[in-house]
Amino acid sequence: MTQISTVYELPAFPGYFNPISPLTPRTTFLDTSRLRMRMRLTNYLRGSRQNAQWNNLETWARSFGFEVMRDHAATQIGSSCGIVACRVATWLKRGKSGTGSPPDFMTLETTEAVSPDFIYDSNCIMFKHAESLGVRSPVPASWCSPFALRDASETKFLTDDELEPVSRWFNGGIPANAIAATLEGYIKWLPFDMFLRHLAKKVWQAKRGEFAGKIFYIVNTCNAYDRGYHWVTIVVEIEPLPAANAVPSVSVDRTQVAAVAVAICYTTFVLNFAAHVHAAFIARFVDLALGVLRIYDLWLTTRQNLLLGFLTWASGGPSSSSGFSTNQ
Repeated sequence: MTQISTVYELPAFPGYFNPISPLTPRTTFLDTSRLRMRMRLTNYLRGSRQNAQWNNLETWARSFGFEVMRDHAATQIGSSCGIVACRVATWLKRGKSGTGSPPDFMTLETTEAVSPDFIYDSNCIMFKHAESLGVRSPVPASWCSPFALRDASETKFLTDDELEPVSRWFNGGIPANAIAATLEGYIKWLPFDMFLRHLAKKVWQAKRGEFAGKIFYIVNTCNAYDRGYHWVTIVVEIEPLPAANAVPSVSVDRTQVAAVAVAICYTTFVLNFAAHVHAAFIARFVDLALGVLRIYDLWLTTRQNLLLGFLTWASGGPSSSSGFSTNQ
């Protein structure tokens, strides 16, 4: 079970790897903020709403982003959990009419699955299937005789193999169990520990863009090393959120942050250096311009004085009577 954390980067399931409370915050693990994840658990065993196993499952799934709906609104007859689970799973896949668009599995009402009519019909289907194969039936012939009473006594715990003809019948004659030899099957029968691992893997794959869609589970309350006790139906849906609706990720890539910081520092240095060089260049240019203006002004003054002196000399001014007299 440590694979849930070490491989798939999700919080470990309570009781397997870490204490039940508190769960490690999901921000420490896989970022699922860009996934829309929904889960429906249907369990009609008496008293199952208070069962710690399902409370832990809900807490665990919510800790990394699942919306969880639990349906305990009916009470199954005797040990009919396998039949009820098949009926619920096929309804959630096909709808009650078996035609039209798939239903919203989170809201479809399925409490009629505990009806004794389904138990009686399922017992007959299993008996006739075994009879056609020439093998021992998982249920006695008396359970499907025309004189059998459709009451609570005619039930027993059944395996996924024994229930295969029942799930196929509920599925309109098409194989419903996900068996390697069939392409049509969609119901995965798993013990509880393998279900947790499989779900964690699908979330991890969805984060990497390798999976999207619904998964229909019939899960046993026991782990793989136990004989089995009770079946429940769990349906999950995992889809990527549109970019506009995605919640901003709370995890940050430190390498990207460092690169941005270096870029900001370099840009600041270049701008400061350019500003310093620019200011020094302007000051030198102003000094040079002022020097040129001074030289030009000096040249104008000198040119004016020379021109005035030449004009005065040419007109016989003061410079022509400098000490010589014409009167003797």
